[in-house]
Amino acid sequence: MPAQAYHPGQTVPSTAVYTLVDQHGRFAGREETCEKGTTFPPTRGGKEHGYKLTRLVKAPKKRDRA
Repeated sequence: MPAQAYHPGQTVPSTAVYTLVDQHGRFAGREETCEKGTTFPPTRGGKEHGYKLTRLVKAPKKRDRA
């Protein structure tokens, strides 16, 4: 089963590196790291159509501000 494609404005399900893909699910030329709970940013247009999860990464630790 192919990986699920996510679209700009959807909530990011996992902190990970996501590959930008074209309308056929093929690599569109770049990757982006997105943090869980945020929304996927707009694509740059052209052949970029959506995002596919490439690899999970650890979320950065939150710092307490004094």
